[in-house]
Amino acid sequence: MFDLSILNGVLSLVHIVICVIICIILVSVYKESKSIQYLFVGLTIFVFSSPWWPSAISVILYLFTGNGLNMVIYFFLGNFFVPFGLIFWLIAFTEMMYEKYKYLIVIVYIIIGVVFEVFLIYFLIENPTEIGTLSGIVDVNYKSFVMLYLLIVAFTLIVSGILFAIETMKSNNPKIKWSGRFILIGFISFNISAVLDALISTNPIALILIRILLISSMLELYSSFNMPKYLERILIK
Repeated sequence: MFDLSILNGVLSLVHIVICVIICIILVSVYKESKSIQYLFVGLTIFVFSSPWWPSAISVILYLFTGNGLNMVIYFFLGNFFVPFGLIFWLIAFTEMMYEKYKYLIVIVYIIIGVVFEVFLIYFLIENPTEIGTLSGIVDVNYKSFVMLYLLIVAFTLIVSGILFAIETMKSNNPKIKWSGRFILIGFISFNISAVLDALISTNPIALILIRILLISSMLELYSSFNMPKYLERILIK
């Protein structure tokens, strides 16, 4: 019988591997160019794959031991690193725009992130069911403050993507314009795929399509900052 949990974990692993590769490439570009936004965008892409770490690890453990991750470790891996990803993105974003407000923006989000982490760790210790539920080895449903924080993350990504796109569209350089388009499309794709991933988990075809959209969002973010030459030739004539 087909096991959807295995497919879920395998697709999560593919997504993570692609994010790691993109991160390595962007960090390499940073080392050559010394432009710090490449470093933080690379770290953003890697850390934003963290919600899918526990499903990949859980399936690997299940295949070798017959048991997946326990609820506490699953919730920790899936949520603890998300604030870091958002901070990394905001550092990169404010290096390119609104540099005057960089420290204010970053500090505000650090405070929000710290509050989230305090609640997360408290409930992980005291009552993990306040964070969400885990059915089987990968079927997770988050609730309460976790969903609120994830909404803040989604809103921030969309708004920053729109602002970046608006600013870059003012440029006469077509490559810069495409950079803004890719950022906006990438963040919209990421948020849509993340929501659908949480809502639709019982249909294998839908799951595959959602993960393709998720992976494409990371490739779009990558293309925004390090557009492949072949893509540049197609889009910019």
